[in-house]
Amino acid sequence: MLDTLERIRAPRGFFFDPTCVLYMPNKEFGRSAVDGKYYAMSSDHYGHLIQNNGSLWRPDSHRFDGDDWWNIDKVLPSLASTTTGTWMTWIKLDDAYSGGFRTMIAFGDTNANEIIYMFHYTRKILARLIKAGTTQWYLTTDNVVLANGIYTNIALTQNGVSPVILVNGEVVAQTFTASMDKTTWFSVCTGLDNGLIGCSNYNSTGRQYFVTNGNLALTKIFNRNLSIPEVQRIYESEKWRYR
Repeated sequence: MLDTLERIRAPRGFFFDPTCVLYMPNKEFGRSAVDGKYYAMSSDHYGHLIQNNGSLWRPDSHRFDGDDWWNIDKVLPSLASTTTGTWMTWIKLDDAYSGGFRTMIAFGDTNANEIIYMFHYTRKILARLIKAGTTQWYLTTDNVVLANGIYTNIALTQNGVSPVILVNGEVVAQTFTASMDKTTWFSVCTGLDNGLIGCSNYNSTGRQYFVTNGNLALTKIFNRNLSIPEVQRIYESEKWRYR
């Protein structure tokens, strides 16, 4: 384990697309001599300082065990006015059936009912945007897409017209259970003040819906919508690690 922040400032596995506002390769986090917490620099053009609260490094991922999370608040200024975007991550679960909602990526309002988040539940992938207490859209895969002990690549894109979920680079069957305004994205959620990987935090509930007994890897957030071929190319370039 690294013991100073200075040793983690050089990017490893740098992602060169300037529209990628967060890229977290499978690097170890270093312990700060100032506050004793663990940090790593994101490997993108922004170089965000990301705080790790408990996840354990593995050669291919980070392990989340039910109370671990990453603070990605510093990404918010790069996303606040965006109307399009893309999130991507790899996930592997010991038991994809266990527990309730488990959040992979979330941006929430700590004290109000406003959030954008992507999560899994009963082996399906779901994504939702709530603005001022009202769900603007709620999207779920129709079929089971996660299997125990197998890595799966998940992407959520918003092109300004509608969000779409992709699994292993492909658009899968999916349904809106709510669709008041499918065009919405960060620009309408003016109260967002926290960003998290591994759980969510909004509406004065505190951090909740933790990823449990699972691994997350190669998480990326873009400030534009990637085309389907772009998502597929990223998936193809990474799958050798996990397939």
